[in-house]
Amino acid sequence: MDFVKYSEDPNRAWDLIKNNQVVQSVEPMNPEIPKPVGHSRFVLISDTHSQTSRMEPLPYGDVLIHSGDFTFSGRPIEVLKFNEYLGSLPHRYKVVIAGNHDIVFDKESYPFLFRFFGHEKVDPDEIKKSLTNCIYLQDEEVTVEGFRIYGSPW
Repeated sequence: MDFVKYSEDPNRAWDLIKNNQVVQSVEPMNPEIPKPVGHSRFVLISDTHSQTSRMEPLPYGDVLIHSGDFTFSGRPIEVLKFNEYLGSLPHRYKVVIAGNHDIVFDKESYPFLFRFFGHEKVDPDEIKKSLTNCIYLQDEEVTVEGFRIYGSPW
């Protein structure tokens, strides 16, 4: 099926493809096995959409990267709860990049988008400051465990 013709109607496109989406569990490495010297364990997740309480426990790693859509619609309470969740995780480093659902982090579009999601307008800079339990990347990089990580939500 040619889904390009539905690019202007993403809800219709999703209705057509959602039944064919496959979600598979991956057996994590045994955390009891010592990692070799000089190695780092990365855990990568995305699209949790404010549903972290429903997730199975994450495998342990040195670095957790959440690459977008940690909220459902970017409401400030969602960001605060996500930050609390991050604080409960044992990973030494937590790197977060916003996604298209995390609208409060898009300073240019947020003033126009917030009302469509039932938000009260807030200061995006203040909300960004509330992510205290991670390294938030927006068009920048950080070096963690000797690895350069670049994050951009665009």
